[in-house]
Amino acid sequence: MLGQSFNARVDGFEPGLRLLVETLGGGGGPVAADAAVALCRDRPIPVVSAALSEGAVSRAVRAGAGIVGDSLSTVDRMVELLEAYSGAGGTGPRVLIRRVWIGAHPGGQAAEQLAEYRAAAPPGRRSNWGDEDQSIVGSTADDVVDQLSAVLGRVGQVGPVALNLRVHAT
Repeated sequence: MLGQSFNARVDGFEPGLRLLVETLGGGGGPVAADAAVALCRDRPIPVVSAALSEGAVSRAVRAGAGIVGDSLSTVDRMVELLEAYSGAGGTGPRVLIRRVWIGAHPGGQAAEQLAEYRAAAPPGRRSNWGDEDQSIVGSTADDVVDQLSAVLGRVGQVGPVALNLRVHAT
């Protein structure tokens, strides 16, 4: 896909994702005779695709992939995408990413990094991030666990998810 226009990359993404799911998720595809790929027939490897829009969710469902969000989208936005995935018949893994700070949040440094992300992201993506940093911050691990439990209680209403934590301690 290198060297292709953006539209060509978008058009080629779904067939490539389908091939990846077929290969890793079932040991098929054009390299099915490969010994490592053949092992996937008995031990399939789940495949997830970044899904930050309804279109990306639909592509993942059609390809048979699971979905993974980002750490910047609000919990409500992630619930919308998880509901869309389930509603469209998606059955693969669903991964929620959250950034966690145990101790003092670095404030200025984190705000600078978030500002860089906001500047580089398309306007529609930024609107899904809300006005706040979506990090979970607690002075103790117990504080963080309580907040994560609340997030998982909200997200878990849509069905089970895997949680990818990016833990920082100060």
